[in-house]
Amino acid sequence: MDISVTVIAGNPGGEARELRRWLVAEEELRGHVRLAEPVPQPGSLGALTDTLMVGLGPGGAATVFAGALISWIRHRTADTQVVVKRPDGAQVEVSARRVRGLDAAVVRSMVKDLADSLSDPGGTVGIDSESSGS
Repeated sequence: MDISVTVIAGNPGGEARELRRWLVAEEELRGHVRLAEPVPQPGSLGALTDTLMVGLGPGGAATVFAGALISWIRHRTADTQVVVKRPDGAQVEVSARRVRGLDAAVVRSMVKDLADSLSDPGGTVGIDSESSGS
């Protein structure tokens, strides 16, 4: 299953490339992360991409992805938001503002919730970081 990961930040193209480098450092994700190439508008030179496509196969790739994504977000010094969208259109948003100061137990719970929502394409999507110490 391919998911899209869109970075919303002051420099989305640069942040998307940084997230790609972070994700491919994980052996289970190496070779499964690519920058989505946007179609340039007529008359333009093209746009920097802010979206990654990540192929999640069986065997725990969703958990590896979720852990790497939340770890990357926690290391951002500026406000950063990431929108993860499944092929069925369901999506979840995670922001640095909500996860930066969370304790380890809450982070583990968020990783599990995100991984579960990605592993079950028919299930609902949602992780609750609002009430978890924002």
